[in-house]
Amino acid sequence: MYILALFCVFLLAAAVEICSVSPAKIGTGNPIVGALIQTCVYAVRVGIAYMVMLAVMSFNLGIFFAAVAGHATGFFLVKVRALANQNETAPKLGNAIQII
Repeated sequence: MYILALFCVFLLAAAVEICSVSPAKIGTGNPIVGALIQTCVYAVRVGIAYMVMLAVMSFNLGIFFAAVAGHATGFFLVKVRALANQNETAPKLGNAIQII
């Protein structure tokens, strides 16, 4: 049960980091619907963050390390995806030289 608790805290902490990145614009035409979707995602993210905080406040060192590792893993996954998207949209240096 302890290993399962560590794994759940790890997943919840990673989910907080992944949910913290929301798209700048939701693809709906209605701004009210877009705002409602972003509000729901925010509420879920804050709820999960409070659950991780309560788990860490159990003053268990294993839970603390699982939470930190989950946050770090989630942050890493978000940054890898952002950098991959940035590299796909950035013009290649070779194309710029050919244009000149």
